[in-house]
Amino acid sequence: MASPTLIGILQCAAADVPTPASGKVNIFLDSSSSLLSYKDSVGTVHLVPGPTGSVALGDTLYGSAANVIARLAGNTTATKKFLNQTGNGSASAAPSWAPIVENDVGASTSDAGNTSTAITLDWSTARTIKVTATGNATVTHSNMVAGIVYTLEYHTGAGSFTASFSSTNWAGSAPTLTTTASKLDVFTFYKTIGGTILGAVYGQSFTP
Repeated sequence: MASPTLIGILQCAAADVPTPASGKVNIFLDSSSSLLSYKDSVGTVHLVPGPTGSVALGDTLYGSAANVIARLAGNTTATKKFLNQTGNGSASAAPSWAPIVENDVGASTSDAGNTSTAITLDWSTARTIKVTATGNATVTHSNMVAGIVYTLEYHTGAGSFTASFSSTNWAGSAPTLTTTASKLDVFTFYKTIGGTILGAVYGQSFTP
């Protein structure tokens, strides 16, 4: 295999970069800002743009590493795995970086309390959620991440209640909530890469 050809990028002041011919740009590392920049054919200097909107793992991001580190260190309540460029793209200022939080909440748990006629399972708060039935409920999912298994502890309360799950494809028939009082049904959910929510019964009528 042939050795790769290396291309160097000059670090210099924007004023020292010549204006290129029409339809071309000259790329350089701005010595005043340490940001990758380019000069267009009319002599205007721009930042080499990073991605906009939500970015995927592996995308190349441009900007001051110190600024990025400061933003990440400023909030330790959740894991920061993705960044979004929100800067104005001017040549004289570094872009602003705002964290986008992946819903990776580890093995955390949450007690959502008593159910109502409608309950939303917010999976950004915990990997395992507990609810206690006080009536017939329709259950919906929120903020699921593909590739993660979530667990629902459904406590039957006084018993004789029903639960239906919106937008959930079950392995077989949709389950019927245990009608005996003070029992525990356990369900697991998984969101596929294609976005389908799968449900399975781990077990029912446990004594908690």
